Amino acid sequence: MPSDKTRTLGPIHNADLSRPSFSSSLNQGTPSIGLKLGSLSLVRQIGSGGMGVVFEAQHEILQRSFAVKFLDASLVNNAELRNRFHQETLALGKLEHPNIVQPIDAGECNGRPYLVTELLRGRDLCSIVNSQGPMAFEDTCTFVAQAAKGLQFAHQSGFVHRDIKPSNIFLCDDGSLKLIDFGLVRSCSNESGLTRVGHFLGSVDFLSPEQAIDPSNTDYCSDIYSLGCTWIYLLSGAVPFPDSHYPSVVAKLKGHMMDLPPWLQLPHPQVPAELLNILRGMVAKHPTDRPRSLEAILAIIQSYQNLEKSTVASSLSSSPCAASTTNLARKPFRVVVSLLVTTAVLVVVCSLGWAANRRKENLKLDSVRNVFPTRNSEPSMKPSSPSEKRQESLHAGRVRNARGVTLPISKSAMDATITKTSEIE
Repeated sequence: MPSDKTRTLGPIHNADLSRPSFSSSLNQGTPSIGLKLGSLSLVRQIGSGGMGVVFEAQHEILQRSFAVKFLDASLVNNAELRNRFHQETLALGKLEHPNIVQPIDAGECNGRPYLVTELLRGRDLCSIVNSQGPMAFEDTCTFVAQAAKGLQFAHQSGFVHRDIKPSNIFLCDDGSLKLIDFGLVRSCSNESGLTRVGHFLGSVDFLSPEQAIDPSNTDYCSDIYSLGCTWIYLLSGAVPFPDSHYPSVVAKLKGHMMDLPPWLQLPHPQVPAELLNILRGMVAKHPTDRPRSLEAILAIIQSYQNLEKSTVASSLSSSPCAASTTNLARKPFRVVVSLLVTTAVLVVVCSLGWAANRRKENLKLDSVRNVFPTRNSEPSMKPSSPSEKRQESLHAGRVRNARGVTLPISKSAMDATITKTSEIE
């Protein structure tokens, strides 16, 4: 997590800083603690780099801390480096974006240029990886997306950063991310040739192949390559062409120009294939093989992040707690449905029972009609004589008692009765 380490970053919006009054300490070459720059007072030194030194300064009126960057004393007489420092100031003045450091004030103190910026508390991505190791893939997507937004705005404004690397991407304590150190920034409309110093400009571990060959002929694709190398660093915890396989500057330059980064040669199941392909495209050797802008990269990353959010939301909605909440919400509806279904079943059962009872009653009535014909019924044949009716009852194996109830009789008793009846007749 970010610590209290500070770096020079972008502006707080136009604080009303008065023009500095100069201290005699500047005549001695190096600014010192207690130096006054108008209402600013230098409190402590917080960093240094190839082109200068950075101090924390307290504004006496605003009661707020800022950062002041001075051009190094040894470079004051170098006209080209003075112009580059001035170009950084001009670029930052035109790049007002939440992911880019913004200036507050600038000037010279006895011929020594300085730049006042906001003071950010946190850590750069390089120090975070050095202390905590490789980052989770989801976190790298968040950081790369924010850096890409800042870079995209710079590109649209006509500037190429030319020094994108983890140490120049700063994570603030509030979770925001900013691009810092525009010391090598190049305006695409500027053909002054401020880039021909030394063999190349930039950090060799994150340098694009074309920038190593001709720093003055770089465009936006160079920043895309460096951002891809930075992404590899965040995921792997190592530079794209590590010292173990590329021990010298020449070997590293050869790797950038000819080899695929070793990390990309290994399988990475935790990285979605589409994003892995985008990353390969960002570090392609030839600029025309890379994405032509950061819009496509941002679109892919944001699409992945949206998918992750929807997946998490779906998993939460299917959890037991969510399911119980859903059941509670739907309970009244389900009760009504259950009552309706139960009522319908009862109606059907009752109807079937009523039909069955009705059928039984009809059968009973039919049997009664057969035994006791009604007066209105018309017999199909003439009435039988008493003797014939008795014979029919006997042959049916049943006989009526005195009360008129028909009772079953055995076959032997029935034969004997029939014989006696015949004799009597």
